[in-house]
Amino acid sequence: MCAWGIFLTIVTILTFVIVLLKVLPVPFFDSNGSTLMMPTSESQRTMAMALAEVVGNPTATLDTEYAHRFLFRDGTVVDWLSRKPPFEPMYNVVALKTVVIGFFRCFFTTPMKQASKLGEWLVSRGHRVQIVGQPDPAFPSGSVVLILSDAFEYKCQEEDHAHSGYGAAILIRRHAFLVGGQRPQIGSPF
Repeated sequence: MCAWGIFLTIVTILTFVIVLLKVLPVPFFDSNGSTLMMPTSESQRTMAMALAEVVGNPTATLDTEYAHRFLFRDGTVVDWLSRKPPFEPMYNVVALKTVVIGFFRCFFTTPMKQASKLGEWLVSRGHRVQIVGQPDPAFPSGSVVLILSDAFEYKCQEEDHAHSGYGAAILIRRHAFLVGGQRPQIGSPF
């Protein structure tokens, strides 16, 4: 076989593998995402179905003792907490920005190190911080870390209602292949 034939064979195989990895629900290309926290199972299902109309059906579900999750291919997650979390949050979290530590980067840093670094940065700017090293016991301690801060809390404009009791948070986790704990159920629930 000539060099040109070998080159085309390699390109064809690589293209096939890349397309296959993108199409399969396996999170090889795990990326940052956002999580919407819904107040009821009905609102969670309705939100997931509405998103499915725009971005496609969820590719998996991940249910633990504390949370039920619809996972979408674009990194969006729609959660419903079926029970009170195993920690006392400084406010009710309604949205999360998920930061994924890449597969190879996981060998050089941890979610807790990154959360501590972010927490120090927020404290240096006068903010209060709550770092939760195991927000869901279904995952090993330190593989998923939640950061809450008064900087992310939704605040009302009126002074007598300075704190709404709601806010966003940042979740830092290991790559899906390395996070450990409970695994998602592959396939759309719809």
